[in-house]
Amino acid sequence: MDIQFSYSLFPGTQLNSKLKIFAFASVMFSSSHLLGLKTFEERQGGEAQEKNSILNPTTEESEISDDEIRKLLFGEESNWYQFIEEEKLPLWIPSYSGKIGLGYSDNPKYGSQIREDSTYWELESEFFLLSQGKPNSMTYFYLFGEGKRFTNLPEHHLSGILLAQAEHTYNSVQLGMDLGIRLRHTYFDQVFDLSDLGLPYSLHIRSNKSEFIPHFSKELTNQISLLMQASMGKEVYQKEAENNQENRASFKLEWRDHKSISFYGGLYGSLKNYKHRTLRNDQGISQVDKILDTSKYGITVAMEGNWDSKPLEEIKLELKYEELTDNGGGYYNYDKYILRTSTLLSWQDWNLGLDLSLSNALYPRRSSDQGDRFEKMSFANGIELAHLLTEDWSVYLKWNREEDISNEQSFEYFSNFFSLGARWHP
Repeated sequence: MDIQFSYSLFPGTQLNSKLKIFAFASVMFSSSHLLGLKTFEERQGGEAQEKNSILNPTTEESEISDDEIRKLLFGEESNWYQFIEEEKLPLWIPSYSGKIGLGYSDNPKYGSQIREDSTYWELESEFFLLSQGKPNSMTYFYLFGEGKRFTNLPEHHLSGILLAQAEHTYNSVQLGMDLGIRLRHTYFDQVFDLSDLGLPYSLHIRSNKSEFIPHFSKELTNQISLLMQASMGKEVYQKEAENNQENRASFKLEWRDHKSISFYGGLYGSLKNYKHRTLRNDQGISQVDKILDTSKYGITVAMEGNWDSKPLEEIKLELKYEELTDNGGGYYNYDKYILRTSTLLSWQDWNLGLDLSLSNALYPRRSSDQGDRFEKMSFANGIELAHLLTEDWSVYLKWNREEDISNEQSFEYFSNFFSLGARWHP
């Protein structure tokens, strides 16, 4: 299941909801449920290795660049340090918001064969504190929490994510470059139905992930920028076999016309070392004396347009190719193609956000039950309509759907989430 983009529907607020998915992100994670949290196939749990071994044993993270963070904080102002100096902002700038809503899902545990529906309450809160410091530096602290309480699932009634992030970035005007360090911790909790595998009827996947992320950006010309980022992370699950350490690196070149449109291309890679998860050969047989390691590489190209005029305010398009290999018989290997697009429309006091994500993963060394090469297609879409009632309050109505289609039936599912509620954004 792939990450969906999420956007602030009202530009007047300090925080854009895209900050919610730094990781997992992690954000860690997507949007038809918990910030677009990933399903079990990509957030594996120890008791379910039989099922998730058919799928990606790593977590695809949604990285947010330094440039994107600046745009979320300061709009389209390209020189954030000049913005702070000219506006003569106070030393500390707080921002906070909240959301409460009521929803319904036809498959909140993402079950393949056995489906349970439930109504739910959804709550969200975030707090952001920006320090002006010196004109050529930026420091911020960010806290975010989102959760759902399902009324018809008494044994697994809570699901949520908590994220804490801090960053300090220094800008050298003379050299035209930024240097910074970002610290991030994410807690993830979600339930999945595994009854189709003869495993416990449902399973909670809980994890804590801590990351250290140095980053660097350099203006090569007035229109071209280079961005580089590394990360070192450790993830701890309630099932020790899934504990892992991951190192990542990414490079991105961005071109912008200083008006409304930017293009970028990038390369990224990661190495993940599991603590106890055993390697499998190309037949899926566990090799108890060997521990799994994976490496992932990818290339991405994208276009982004931002306009102040209505009705079209924002449009994004991203194409990505990704390849994962393991250190054994290729049981986990895959080639994945990903397309993501999003649009933001606005008129008067109304806003409409449209998101779409498509991906196709091919497993060259794996076989389905029918003897074909295992393959999985994932679809996700989100629609949100919002209406601004006052300067501080808005109401929303949204629908998210996720679906996996595969040549092995036990990995197929679909799930819909419908909700309405109110946001407070002073």
